[in-house]
Amino acid sequence: MYWTTAARLTPGQKFTLLGLRVLATLAVILLLLQPSRIEEIPRAKHNRAVLVAVDSSLSMTQPDEGGASRLDAARKLLRDNGFLGGVGSEEVDIRLFQFDADASSITPEGVDTLQAEGETTRFHKSITSMAESVTDTDIEAMVILSDGHDFELENSTRTAEVARRKRFPIFAIPFGSTGNVRDIAVRIDNYQPYAYVNQTTMGSGRLRLIGCEYETLTVQLLRNGKLVSTQNVTAGEEPEIPVAFSIKEPETGQFQYEIKAVITDKETDINNNTAFTYLNVIDEKIRVLILEGSPYWDTTFLQRSLYRNDKIELDAILAFAKNRARRIRNDNVRGQLPDPLKPEDYQQYDAIILGRSLNRLLDPDLLGSNLKQYVDSFGGTLIFARGRALDDDNDALAELEPVLYDSGGNSNVEMSITSSGRGVSAFEMLNDRLKTSDSLPALIAARRATESKTLAASLAEAEDPETGQKTPVITHRRYGKGQVLNINVAGLWKWSFNAGNDIENNIFDRFWDQLLVWMLSQSEVVPNQEYSFRSKSANLLLGEPMGFRLAVRKAESLLGLKPLRIFRDGKLVTELRWGAEDRTGTSAKTRFTPEVTGHYEARVLLPNGEEMGQKFMVYEERPEMTEVTTDLAYLNRLCHLTGGSILDRDNLDQLSRTLALHNLHEESGDPDIRLTPVWDKFPVFFSIVMLFGLDWMLRRRWGLT
Repeated sequence: MYWTTAARLTPGQKFTLLGLRVLATLAVILLLLQPSRIEEIPRAKHNRAVLVAVDSSLSMTQPDEGGASRLDAARKLLRDNGFLGGVGSEEVDIRLFQFDADASSITPEGVDTLQAEGETTRFHKSITSMAESVTDTDIEAMVILSDGHDFELENSTRTAEVARRKRFPIFAIPFGSTGNVRDIAVRIDNYQPYAYVNQTTMGSGRLRLIGCEYETLTVQLLRNGKLVSTQNVTAGEEPEIPVAFSIKEPETGQFQYEIKAVITDKETDINNNTAFTYLNVIDEKIRVLILEGSPYWDTTFLQRSLYRNDKIELDAILAFAKNRARRIRNDNVRGQLPDPLKPEDYQQYDAIILGRSLNRLLDPDLLGSNLKQYVDSFGGTLIFARGRALDDDNDALAELEPVLYDSGGNSNVEMSITSSGRGVSAFEMLNDRLKTSDSLPALIAARRATESKTLAASLAEAEDPETGQKTPVITHRRYGKGQVLNINVAGLWKWSFNAGNDIENNIFDRFWDQLLVWMLSQSEVVPNQEYSFRSKSANLLLGEPMGFRLAVRKAESLLGLKPLRIFRDGKLVTELRWGAEDRTGTSAKTRFTPEVTGHYEARVLLPNGEEMGQKFMVYEERPEMTEVTTDLAYLNRLCHLTGGSILDRDNLDQLSRTLALHNLHEESGDPDIRLTPVWDKFPVFFSIVMLFGLDWMLRRRWGLT
């Protein structure tokens, strides 16, 4: 361009302008390419911590393979390999910890005086505590010296995640023997404080097994120290197996039952082969009220069944026309049955059974208020025998119902018993019959439930014959101090005519008899008694508190209540004062924490002069002294998930040297590479501007535009 448009310029001027323009253009192109230069950054030396954790639980007192205790063997290993100070230890930042229920740091001197006294081992909590305690540097690795038993039962994947978040591996050094330790521990599963004369109840427990896989074990039931039943059970690979015995008492009283596993050869601990429970048997009649506003076959058959039941003191009000009702009592001594209008009119009953359309009998709002107070505050037992009890909505009764309904239903349904129901004798009896084809007829209809409320348990379900979908039809729920049962299926009365039934002892009668007895055994109050005294359990783990509760039907019955006396093996241990449990004043509570194991009894002298008592057993569970085999599988899984491994004791010095070399020579590895931009510097932009500026200035001076 300069050669054609600037003929008057000298060749030198032309070359100057051309050079400036070429240089400026090249500078712009270079700028667009964004050039950078490579920098090598040498790694700085960075000592990272190695955490060394020693198990200090009771199982570490067990002998190691060499004969010394596991803790002594761990101590010697640390000392011999320089973890407690010595050659090379100053080159690695070693931090020592002890752990059992939790972890805490210790000094090298503290390792020498460390005692294995921890009552349990919690790996997840301990590893988390150790990892979180290091805040001033990174963690190179964690080395665990343990027999591997974790009683926290936390998934090893979740525990390994703690290490992965902080990017360190876990190495483990196992101690102890992997041989077969044998032990059977018996525990009681259920506690039923009351039963009725000739009521069949279940005494159930579980066997916790170690080293007894695929063996046949003998389990015994003893009553007041005498053998009454024996079972042989076959163990599989499961750590626990259930056992159950049927119990029936012909007379009233308090009876001690014992589930005992016969001792096996070479068993580690024979003191945990027995578990006790206590059963109080009563024969007082159950006071029941039936309210029905729209009679149907189910309530008609139920009323007749309860009327002839010797256990039941029955009152029934059955509507048969508008504003007209039939009143029934199965004894004529008590006189005419009045309408229940006040809370105390309901509180005289142990159980209340509701039919449908009760608004034809009683004021719905008053009925709902009284029944809610009966269940919530008094601890009563309420049964919705035909689903919803009122034609219209009522907030109080709706709140008591265990389930929410939709508008639909199914007809000709088959009923099945749930896992929750199979633990109840009334439903277990039905389940045995349902296992036989055509043993029970199909039911007429079931209303669909859309949702079960909090604390509700489905005892029986009905299946839709078209869709196969199941809906709860018999549901139990705790509410306040009391309990509610809902039956939203029609046709139970058909069980009375089932083929093969004894007409005087049919399935329908037996079901309702056992159902009421079971519900009353779960109730806060005892039939026809002013006082109900209960303990939390018949078996108590040492260190846990035992709660006691005294419930009465009338608040004034607690006036002048004496302290609760606790006896152990017949000797007075302490006296406890009662405290009010709630605003109604109809119950009192207290608690006691035993300090030693043994057989205990709590006794209270009531204001009416009667003395009531509850027996219970306090036991000690020390898995640290029974489950003592080395759990290599757990340790290996934990190490593998974090990138570590099980370490051989003979090669532990190699680990210490590896960790030292890694810290010492970390900076001698390949340097980090960094690209540093050179185009975004001020001199680059200044040079480009100066080139274009000088080109423009010379063109102006030499007469170019």
